[in-house]
Amino acid sequence: MNRKWFSNTAFKLLRVMVFFGLLVMNLGLYSPGWTNTQSPIENTVLTLIVTNTNMEENAPHGDPLGLLTDPGPDGISYAEAVHSVGGPYDQSVRITFDPSLSGAIIDTSQGFNSAILADNVTIDGDLDDDGDPDITLIGNNADGNGIWIWAASHVLIEGLILRYFGWGGIRITNNVEEPEFKVFEDIMIRNNRITDTGYKGAIDIVLENVDYGSIRGIEIVGNTILDDSSGVNIEAGWGGGSDNEISHVSLISNTITGGVAIRAAGGFHSGTSRNTVSDVVIQGNQISNDAILLDAANREGCNDNTIRDVVIANNHMDVSPVTIEIVSVGGTGWESTGNRVENMIITDNVLTGGGIQIGGANAGDAYNNTISEIVIDRNNITSCAANGIMLIAGDNGAHHNLIENTVIRNTLVANSSGAGVLLHGEDNYSPNNTIRGVAISNLTLVNNGIGTAWAGGLNINSQYLGNIISGVTVSDTILWGNNFDDAIRGSLVPDRVAYSILNDARFTGSDGNNYQSPEFVDPVSGDYRLKAGSPGVDTGDPSAANIGPQDLDKKLRLWDGDGDTHAVVDRGAWEYSAILPQEIDVLGNDFSIFNGDTLPGYWDGTDFGVASITGGKVEHTFTVQNTGSLTLTLSGEPMVTITGTHAADFSVLLQPQTPVAPGEATTFTITFDPSSLGLRNAVVSIANDDSDESPYTFAIKGTGISQVNKIYIPFIQR
Repeated sequence: MNRKWFSNTAFKLLRVMVFFGLLVMNLGLYSPGWTNTQSPIENTVLTLIVTNTNMEENAPHGDPLGLLTDPGPDGISYAEAVHSVGGPYDQSVRITFDPSLSGAIIDTSQGFNSAILADNVTIDGDLDDDGDPDITLIGNNADGNGIWIWAASHVLIEGLILRYFGWGGIRITNNVEEPEFKVFEDIMIRNNRITDTGYKGAIDIVLENVDYGSIRGIEIVGNTILDDSSGVNIEAGWGGGSDNEISHVSLISNTITGGVAIRAAGGFHSGTSRNTVSDVVIQGNQISNDAILLDAANREGCNDNTIRDVVIANNHMDVSPVTIEIVSVGGTGWESTGNRVENMIITDNVLTGGGIQIGGANAGDAYNNTISEIVIDRNNITSCAANGIMLIAGDNGAHHNLIENTVIRNTLVANSSGAGVLLHGEDNYSPNNTIRGVAISNLTLVNNGIGTAWAGGLNINSQYLGNIISGVTVSDTILWGNNFDDAIRGSLVPDRVAYSILNDARFTGSDGNNYQSPEFVDPVSGDYRLKAGSPGVDTGDPSAANIGPQDLDKKLRLWDGDGDTHAVVDRGAWEYSAILPQEIDVLGNDFSIFNGDTLPGYWDGTDFGVASITGGKVEHTFTVQNTGSLTLTLSGEPMVTITGTHAADFSVLLQPQTPVAPGEATTFTITFDPSSLGLRNAVVSIANDDSDESPYTFAIKGTGISQVNKIYIPFIQR
């Protein structure tokens, strides 16, 4: 036998076997050392590792397995990796980058089509898993977006810096080149930095030129957006199209500077109708330079569009003159009718430089548009360049529009150049608009309207008799140091004023109203909490109507502040000497899971990854902690329940303990044991006595797969 031939042949065989072994491991057929606490994305997908910064394409398109097998002489480029997605395969694909490329810049401006058309795709540029992006993609201001997600579901984009793209950073839309629309869902944009993008803004979520389309389940978390154009746009009817819906969108813990920070619209093209944006959470964001703007319609002839079920909470905003603006029809929505904004909570925000404006319609001949069921609670609003909180049903020629059932409570408005709170009806150019049913309670209105000719702490005004403001009640509110000596200003008066501190002969001295110093703790430094012995302590409305469960510090709203064993609500935004109530928080993998979260993720354990339908099980443990000062009781039977489409595939292996003492925690374990192939969804629910988070719910998911046949590569010793 030729020894040289044998040696070469054996070495070639070894190389083939080693490559095959690596390929098998990459495909997830053999995963040594895998545990359920690891990211399922890293263990169940085909991983493509970009190894260079050029954009050369000398490998097959549409076939990630083929690209992995034959990456070409220079390894895998970013262009090759993205273009390999979309071929005839059923494997999830993760595109990441070689650690040696950390800090690298990849120029994608040379005619690169960045569209992702396939489901189950991840692009991960966070190479060291520290939450900071490590890879930069630049577009040199060429036309196009940094990344386009076209009608693709289950997509994760994280750890990238996107700069200088002529249109925008990330665009999520239907595939405009395919005539048949496909519903798509479950998209995560996480821990990216997007700067210097074009007119479409940093992140654009749109249904474009399509009818009966649906995007649902989008989570935008931990991104930094520094953009002079706009931040995040959500448009259900862009460029034409009706009967569309964008739902279950969460924007959490982002930093946004420049442009309109967050915008959501139903009708955003002439004649688009019956579009809906719903179930939106805007929470914990740091926003400067421009506002949150939600408008049901904002183009000519847009009818019956809706924005509903929105939570705007715990945001810090430094924006002038308006931080949060809600309108049924925006300024270019001429002749639009039947548009609605409904069921919205604006709470626990810190707003500086600008206030909250609720506007029914703001365009010529816009009519029969409605805003209803708005709660403005526990906001800290200071130094507004205009009004702290403003309601106006119609403006700029709009007529017959309605704002109804608004609650404003437990809020500080201080040092606004305009009114602290303004309810306004325009002149006869905008006739027959109505504001009705406004419950104002426990406000602290201080030093507003100073130096203006008209504004004070609270103004209710209509410049035309046909613009009606009715059903306004004021209770437990402090007006102090405002312009016009703390009287209620305007041509109209509330239906009822009770148990408030104000200087108005029409109300002072009756219904529990008086006017004496509220005895703030330190007004010079802006601390308007009440001192012990303040005339505002335990002297509010004995019926405790409309007070809400917590004060501006989220402490118990009803508390015995004067120690007479009889708790009566205080006046103003704070409850003297009150304590924090029980407060539930649920964590997975040490990440807090937002109450009501609809989009499971692997980092917080709500995505269970894959399990075999023939005996494979995955167990994840979650923590329930009590961050309040009172004992938390889990009140369900059982304490943790699982409901939803595939609830039978999930079970609670270990229930938590109750009660949970202040500062303490308990755990529970959920098992995923799929009965069928494919994606399995359910909802976890925890009933408890937290005043505003019961039940505490969040979505979970997992994927059922066939039994895996493991392939082992034998060790060969040369």
